[in-house]
Amino acid sequence: MFALIAHETLYFKADAGNLEQFTEAGMGPFGYDRNGKTVAMSYYQLPPAVYDDLGLLHSWVEAAIAAARRGKRR
Repeated sequence: MFALIAHETLYFKADAGNLEQFTEAGMGPFGYDRNGKTVAMSYYQLPPAVYDDLGLLHSWVEAAIAAARRGKRR
């Protein structure tokens, strides 16, 4: 799984290979409440500017797919 949609927000899979893209853009992880504590997942919100540039979106998709594949190997 390389992406998820929650509450009308798109998140892409992140790991050491692409996390810097998200943090440089100021984007945070998807989180949910479990027993009164917030659990952050390795999926980060896609920056709004990426939606407007098909070439840029393609590179973010490829990076998220690569992160998902790396995670699957573990």
